[in-house]
Amino acid sequence: MANNNAFIDKLRAIVLENYANEQFGVSDLVEQFGMSRSQLHRKLKSATGQSISQFIREFRLDQALELLRTEDITASEVAYKVGFNSPTYFNTRFNEYFGYPPGEAQLQMELEKSASNAKLSSDTGKQKSGKNRHIPIWLTVVTFVVVALFLYKYFNMAKGEVLVPSEEKEKTIAVLPLKNWSGDVEMEYISDGITDAIISKLAEIQDIDRVIPFTSMVRYKDTNKDLKEIANELNVTYVLEGNFKLSGEQVQSNLKLIEAGTLEQVWNLEYVGAWKSDEIFAMQAEVAENVANSMSVDIANNEISELQYQLTTNEEAYRVYLKAEYQFDKLSKFGLDNAVGLYEESIALDSTFVEPYIGLGSTYIVSGAVWGLMPQQEAWRRAKPLYEQAYVLDSLRTGHNLNEIKAQLLGGIFYYELDIRETERRLKEELTNTEFVYFGGLFDYTRKTGRLDKAMKQVEGDIVLNPADGLEYMQKAFLYYMKGNTNAALE
Repeated sequence: MANNNAFIDKLRAIVLENYANEQFGVSDLVEQFGMSRSQLHRKLKSATGQSISQFIREFRLDQALELLRTEDITASEVAYKVGFNSPTYFNTRFNEYFGYPPGEAQLQMELEKSASNAKLSSDTGKQKSGKNRHIPIWLTVVTFVVVALFLYKYFNMAKGEVLVPSEEKEKTIAVLPLKNWSGDVEMEYISDGITDAIISKLAEIQDIDRVIPFTSMVRYKDTNKDLKEIANELNVTYVLEGNFKLSGEQVQSNLKLIEAGTLEQVWNLEYVGAWKSDEIFAMQAEVAENVANSMSVDIANNEISELQYQLTTNEEAYRVYLKAEYQFDKLSKFGLDNAVGLYEESIALDSTFVEPYIGLGSTYIVSGAVWGLMPQQEAWRRAKPLYEQAYVLDSLRTGHNLNEIKAQLLGGIFYYELDIRETERRLKEELTNTEFVYFGGLFDYTRKTGRLDKAMKQVEGDIVLNPADGLEYMQKAFLYYMKGNTNAALE
């Protein structure tokens, strides 16, 4: 017990120093505490029943309650003071934690005082006349009921007993491609683009165990399979489905989150808005946040900023970018040729828009390495400066894409520059960071440098994340063959 107390006290001390910083999150606490993320998570879960992100968030909420009770400031001001950069998200979490909205903090405090005074009155009121005695008795009964309910909920939630069910559902989800209800097949690129964007935002939330990538969901675009069958194939607990319609400049969408085992609808959204970049990105963030909440997922405070990330303020640049992505995803000569011009057009519309630079670089790589539309070295000569430009632009903004860009550059150094020493140096450098940069060739790199066990571990991890990707099983078979286990390879 003493060890647990010291452990919790140390965690509280670190959070106390940093809770007002909205950027402070799980990775920062892990780094400052000096323990691996998985070890810290297990120890904290055992001691308090809380996840790391839940511990940080509830500490912030406790500080918020104190501020609301002692200072004359608004709930929004308190939200920012305790490190929440979204007052709406703060209000939601505060209400869930304490059982009442922030605006009622003063009232609840008065009720507690009334309960204390009422008890005192009931003890001394026995000496007074019957008529005067009825009022404090009535007040005592009502107040004790209210306060008892409040305290019961407060202390149970503080201990993690309410928020951690005895049998937690696995937090895994697949997002089916949104159906295009625009009446125009040419609008397919928008419904696919919005689907991919929602998947990307969900994938940024660390407490979600697994989000099936868009590339694996495309096969279900026109499927006749039912939700249970799809969920079984992908091994997920939840499925998000819906439709998307663009009519003129008005956007409409209907979304439903389904628990696959029971086919119960646990959340839905009917959205109507304008085709404006700020509204479109706000809708994507709202969907991801609400879906996560419905799955009982803890959203770390710094992840709220990631969800609200806005790619561009130019809606036409975004529209053209979605067209480019749609063409790229065809992975055909025709599609890649079209993608080049569309990415370039998107960049021309907004030269600070990071994603088209990455997309154009990737188009050149696939054109050279897969289709042979240009020599491989020429493909890298064109792609590398695009990634480097994207890195500079992203560094000046939020750094949202830096890991992906570093991964692309790392892959290029390995595959095209054949610089094994530099690849090894960069990988070792990344391994010292909390967030490890994964590049698509990591399996290939470890395999080609003779580290077959490490390559196998990587492939097995990829299969867990994406169990419906046949390529991963082929790679695992190839590794078994290289290790001399032909039977396992054939199986």
